Amino acid sequence: EGAFKDYKGESSREYFSKSSVAANNKVARVNKVKIEGLKTNTEYVYRVGDGKTWSEIDTFKTSRPQGDVNMFLVGDTQAADTGVMESINQSLKADGREYSLGIQTGDLIENAGLYEDWMGGLNLFQAMNDIDMLHVIGNHELFGDSYGDLSEKLFALSNKKYYSVEYGNVYVATISYTDNKAEYDEAFKWLEEDAKKTDCQWKILAMHQPAYYTNPNGGNGYVHDNLPASAEKAGIDFVFSGHDHALSLIHI
Repeated sequence: EGAFKDYKGESSREYFSKSSVAANNKVARVNKVKIEGLKTNTEYVYRVGDGKTWSEIDTFKTSRPQGDVNMFLVGDTQAADTGVMESINQSLKADGREYSLGIQTGDLIENAGLYEDWMGGLNLFQAMNDIDMLHVIGNHELFGDSYGDLSEKLFALSNKKYYSVEYGNVYVATISYTDNKAEYDEAFKWLEEDAKKTDCQWKILAMHQPAYYTNPNGGNGYVHDNLPASAEKAGIDFVFSGHDHALSLIHI
């Protein structure tokens, strides 16, 4: 026990109360801690507790590369069905690649106010303990949680509207779903300015709504009219989106 180093985190009690079955409404404690100074490609042992009661010991490995990055995309699962999540997990393990980064493009769950939805979604990533995940808030993350506060905490987002990271030679920016045009304008302006600061070889944008869409009823018109110009100014190489529940690859 003397080898453990203590880090003080944050803890909050969250309520999941949107089920029509009272027994399925839950209260859960959400914990968050920020740890700095970790070494690359190193396995760490940890436990979580309040100083008296402790979780079982678990491990994670830091794997942020300096060069090429293998990543995967997942989105619009909207699933409380653990079988769907397990199928995704097994597919990733079976393809022979070693992934270090995953991007979830929104609508991981059907309703943010349902505890069982979150357990189905988050258990997928629990099984991928050594893969770093970036999350985008989709419109379904706002069902039952209109301000996205639950998603911000459960996804451990630094900013629930937009944020970016540099991962190896890849810059990834994310923009969350909104039905507010002014908020999209703010996010697109942020993207133009933020992307200029990176020296990464590749620039990626992940957001929920696509600019070029297949579903005419998806409410994507404003993104279509305004995102491409900002993405061009930002020097974005790829934009990954969900929302339409269709596979579409567009090269411009």
